Amino acid sequence: AVFNSMTIVGLTCIFAGQTLVITKFPVLRDFSFYILSIILLFLFALDEKILWYESLLLLLGYASYVFWMTQNRKIARAMHSRGGFLKFLTDDYIADVERRAKEAEEKEAKKAAKEEGDAEAGQPKPKEGGVGFTPTAYDANAEGADKSSAASAAPAASPAGSAKPSFIRTLSFTLRNSKSFVAFRKNTSAYKCIAKVQKAFSWPLTTAFKLSMPESMRDKCKYWFMWNFGVSVAWICILITCVLIFTTRVGCILNIPGIVMGTIVLSSGTSVPDSLSSIIVARKGEGDMAIANVLGSNIFNIFVCLGFSWMLWNIAEGPYEANALKGNLWFPIMIVLVYSCFLLIAFIVSRWRLTKKLGFSLIFLHMTFIALTLLTNSIGGKKPILLLPNTPGWSDGR
Repeated sequence: AVFNSMTIVGLTCIFAGQTLVITKFPVLRDFSFYILSIILLFLFALDEKILWYESLLLLLGYASYVFWMTQNRKIARAMHSRGGFLKFLTDDYIADVERRAKEAEEKEAKKAAKEEGDAEAGQPKPKEGGVGFTPTAYDANAEGADKSSAASAAPAASPAGSAKPSFIRTLSFTLRNSKSFVAFRKNTSAYKCIAKVQKAFSWPLTTAFKLSMPESMRDKCKYWFMWNFGVSVAWICILITCVLIFTTRVGCILNIPGIVMGTIVLSSGTSVPDSLSSIIVARKGEGDMAIANVLGSNIFNIFVCLGFSWMLWNIAEGPYEANALKGNLWFPIMIVLVYSCFLLIAFIVSRWRLTKKLGFSLIFLHMTFIALTLLTNSIGGKKPILLLPNTPGWSDGR
């Protein structure tokens, strides 16, 4: 949660390529549900066990969030009509909704006018639902490429008024055509060796992906994307389970507590897709979507991931009691709550703008959180440097 709130938002601010202005209402809405989820988690974990009705309340919390989202515009308009402070909170959101509605109407009008003009000129009407694209010449394996070939490998220039090139595409192109990488690829045999090792390690996964999601079926079945989506989710679950098992084993071997491995290793490893998606939409100018992706992910993790898992455990085994709920769990939960408030304060201080300065500040706060986690937990069998209440060896001075 802290990695999402601090580092992902920080990276989004840094790599957005522009200063984005976010609207107050959706951010405050998501913050409210996020803080509610943290408070419920803290209260339910106080007795060091989770009962069935507590996990049910977490699931109901997410259900209420989904219901709010279905009525989001109606709620915003109702708040706006009340005037006063509620009108101030929803002013920019209502203006954004009206602007988008106007742009959609203009786009539909232009599309209808174009189709009417094409029909009069005798040109065939484009296929409904068709997706067109222009392939870009890109030879990733070319060696000794000169300036002309590098220019042909550049991302295709987007038409006027369209979104910026994909962040991943731009980053990949920049790295592949950097002087140091080209020199490394030309003058050393290590590049070929690394490529062969990478291919050997990735072959089992790429083969499994191709067999479970064959591209040949894409043109034969109109709804094949639904199968690909389901299989992709299944593969993500399998790979995350493997990462969890390996991380737990490494933590046991090195005698590192699970909370440390979770807050440092697992949090960063499992949040890479969230990071990339937030950066990509931010580069397209969708700052609200980037922040909503981060906060919505945290809300889902607490309400659904924990709530559903604990509900299944209660059904099968009874009340959930584990070492994870004992000891100093209250400390990281309170830190998450405090950091969430820091993030909201940072948005207010920056006047709801995502700037590079804000991004570096948030990443620094996450580094501080990692330092606190390392200092307050036993690593390698040694006592923690900072002892907290309920920790063996802690004394209140009496």
